[in-house]
Amino acid sequence: MNEKVFGNAELADIIALRFDVLENKPVEGFHDAKCEGLTPSTDFCNFVADGANLCAQAHSEKWWDFVACMYSAADPNGDKEHDAKNPLAHTDSFDQQVATCAKKLTDYGSKDHFTCIHGSEGAALRKASAAKTPDAKFAGPVWVEVAGKVVASPHGPALPRGPWIKDVIKAVCAAYTGQKPEACTQADVIV
Repeated sequence: MNEKVFGNAELADIIALRFDVLENKPVEGFHDAKCEGLTPSTDFCNFVADGANLCAQAHSEKWWDFVACMYSAADPNGDKEHDAKNPLAHTDSFDQQVATCAKKLTDYGSKDHFTCIHGSEGAALRKASAAKTPDAKFAGPVWVEVAGKVVASPHGPALPRGPWIKDVIKAVCAAYTGQKPEACTQADVIV
């Protein structure tokens, strides 16, 4: 998705990207690793990572680069067996992984970022963001919303994401009312 959609300058120019979170029981069960003591607002590592992403979004022009880095370290399967290798799923390695990704935030200081993540601002950003995404919109572990409509990916790590990415591009192109970029005229995404 990052390369085919956000990495395409024409498509990126017509997308107003916003990261929001879904913090509910299904997500707790999917990524149930605990990072006790990182923040008083939650023990779930996944939710603390949400706060890190939202703090970056609130304070940095480079926030998407940070989010992409965070997701590259996360386990897409969410099960305990694979989370053993996920640095974002363990209290002792969480901050180190965040610091690695925070190098992408050249316009947002690391100290300020960690203060946001571990403090009340991160908790408030998570709460406000989760309120925008009702449980009914949960469409599985990977999905996006384009112009108010959910575009869900196939479930499971072994399923290819290529067809879903084309569906996302189709949805973006269909929703865009201006001059369609060339990416919208490709035979496999023509709307």
